Amino acid sequence: MDHLQRRCVPADCVREDVHVLTASFTQVAHELGDARAGNMVMLGALLEIAAALPQASVDAALRRLVKNAKWLALDERALARGRELFRESCQEV
Repeated sequence: MDHLQRRCVPADCVREDVHVLTASFTQVAHELGDARAGNMVMLGALLEIAAALPQASVDAALRRLVKNAKWLALDERALARGRELFRESCQEV
């Protein structure tokens, strides 16, 4: 995965209660169709990490706030990809 940029975290900074994900979120969003969705990729990763909101709530909020079908589809893909990036990073550890 070229878009993931591995960075070493100093050993004395590694903590069990801290999640680290480094990626070129803008590049990931570009691969999805528009680099401007990088923030949505990051939000997807954060939502996956925090597990604070049910997916149905996130979907409902997007449908309510994003009126353009093209941007809604992009935002949905970006959120899903951000979630995937975090899950993938957990498997690599």
